[in-house]
Amino acid sequence: MSKLKFKKNLSHFRLRELFYYSPKTGLFTRIKEQNRKTKVGEIAGSLTLGGYIAIKIDKELYFAHRLAWFYTFEEWPEFPLDHINGAKSDNRLANLRQTDSVENSQNSMRIPSKNKFGFNGIRRVKGGFEAALTVANCRISLGKFDTPEEAGAAYLIGRAKYHVAIDPNHRAIQADEGLFVDFLIEK
Repeated sequence: MSKLKFKKNLSHFRLRELFYYSPKTGLFTRIKEQNRKTKVGEIAGSLTLGGYIAIKIDKELYFAHRLAWFYTFEEWPEFPLDHINGAKSDNRLANLRQTDSVENSQNSMRIPSKNKFGFNGIRRVKGGFEAALTVANCRISLGKFDTPEEAGAAYLIGRAKYHVAIDPNHRAIQADEGLFVDFLIEK
């Protein structure tokens, strides 16, 4: 099977010849059969191990989010695409934006496997836990706390505050995080 890469071999004409892309749903629907295994009207793509949707076109695999951008704007994305809500399989146009790797990683809520505390943005310090984040290559300390839960809640609050200033498009995510933060604080 083909490896997923940032391929640009596909022409815009060929993409539109084979598929219809709905910016509202983020789904690609086949409008022409490529081979005997594909059927007109079926939703294209399969879920990768990484959580993205991949679509095979002319024996090459493409990420559906990159195809969505190409389909809509008639040019391949210049920078990596970020799924604003963090759902890698949600390829609605409103959920995609070009970003650099720093902004993209700030949007990630995934907790690294080496993380001992279960929260992003915290570390053990003498007498407790410190919450901190990085904005524009500057480390911002959010304070020292007695428990990892308190430090984790402070990190989410700080992230909502400082990342809104950088990227107002994150408001929907931060509203969700705000609910999560309220839940942590109430406990």
